[in-house]
Amino acid sequence: MNFKKIMTSALVLAAASTFIFAVTDTNARLVNEVPAPASMTSNSSAGLFTTDVDDYISIKDWSGVDFAKAFAFIDYGFQGNRFNVGYATKLAGNYLALWFAGNGADYDLISQAYSDSNKGNDAISFDGNGTSYAASALFGLGKNGLGIKASMFYLPTTVTSTTVKNVKAGSETIDVKNEIDIYNLNMDLTIGFGGLVKIESKGKAEEGKEASSGKEILSNLRVSLGLDNYEAKNVTRIGYSSSSFRDLYVRAGADVLAWDVQFDTRWRLFPSTISDVTVKTGNKTVNTKTLVTGAYDNLIALTASRTYGFDVFDGRLAFKAEPVLPIHFGFLGDAYGTKVGNADWVYVNNKNEVDIVFVPELNLASKYQILPKKVDFNCGANFALGTLGWNIVKTNYRTNAKGVAWSDTVTDFGWNSENMNIGWESGFTVHFGENVTLDLAYNLLGTLLNNMSTNNGAGWVSTSSPFWGSIENLFVTRTNLSMQLSVKF
Repeated sequence: MNFKKIMTSALVLAAASTFIFAVTDTNARLVNEVPAPASMTSNSSAGLFTTDVDDYISIKDWSGVDFAKAFAFIDYGFQGNRFNVGYATKLAGNYLALWFAGNGADYDLISQAYSDSNKGNDAISFDGNGTSYAASALFGLGKNGLGIKASMFYLPTTVTSTTVKNVKAGSETIDVKNEIDIYNLNMDLTIGFGGLVKIESKGKAEEGKEASSGKEILSNLRVSLGLDNYEAKNVTRIGYSSSSFRDLYVRAGADVLAWDVQFDTRWRLFPSTISDVTVKTGNKTVNTKTLVTGAYDNLIALTASRTYGFDVFDGRLAFKAEPVLPIHFGFLGDAYGTKVGNADWVYVNNKNEVDIVFVPELNLASKYQILPKKVDFNCGANFALGTLGWNIVKTNYRTNAKGVAWSDTVTDFGWNSENMNIGWESGFTVHFGENVTLDLAYNLLGTLLNNMSTNNGAGWVSTSSPFWGSIENLFVTRTNLSMQLSVKF
């Protein structure tokens, strides 16, 4: 398969899919992974061109980072408050790498007080949406030996607390409160066997010549365990609701015949969702509880990808393409139950779902040496080609504990073209010799292709002028400028 065939097939497939009505409704979530450090070059080239920043804590590529004593990098993004710092060193022939990342939020702390003839109001809120912290540590034995990596990721999605006092509700004066706390905590432990596990075919020997080295059949074997913790609590004046789960990930991957093959499974542990609400109407008080039991959301996924590339102009211009071919098997289900007052629990709904879906992607990238070994321009595109597959849902119904029961099964098959998406990125890399690199993601290309329009006047420069609004989006608002400095000692 060559680059031209890949491009032709992808464009034909993308064009045809836009005419197919979206009938699938898949619920199998993608595999969650603790994020890893990424270079600006990788970000701007759909992950196809990389630097030492991408490799130094990679369980596959860490042994390829060449430095005398130490390697370090630091970066900052002007949008999203992105911050990354990493360090690697050699210890008695072994390898140690550390990484920390933080993504700050736009914090909102509000305190208000006012009164009128009916009520007084006091409110305090804290919104930590967007805050995240990630860290990884990798220890490698020898040059190409065993690698062990531990990672964690903490994401407090929302933390709010609000109280409204002395609110008139009919003849009653009440205090209304609302507290919401949601967070994710993901952890991964990965072991990569590197050069310890490698299988090669034997090459054929021609007359008068030595046998060739053959082909590499299997290498870069790695296995990992991951745990995704989710908690959500919502407390109000009339009750509370909470939900939680633990997702256990069991993963394995290897390079097989030049393809990167990844096998992922997700198993939901100890899911719990419950609400307990007490409502008072006049002299009558009604307590209602809702419970979701037996909830599960399991996934088996197999993904294969391969990178193709070629150079022109004596290597000054390079192109790469990567087809990504994942298939997901999702198994989901739950049972809803309700309890009103002192009555018995009534399970009124039981649902089981099976998803079998393909979610193909195509990544394209190019790299042009504006000044050879000095300044590079990088750009890339990601084509998400929609979702193709089956969605089978069986639902069992029951009106109450002694009511009539019935079931319904719905099977959908088709191409969900609504999931199609094209993303564009671009950036620059400046090399200050062999040991110092300044990497920049400055997404002018994505802004031009995705965000510019003749009626674009949103922004703080102009809310009415299409021209000045577009100029602002091009050079100020949506360029997502980020810089990364890496140094070898």
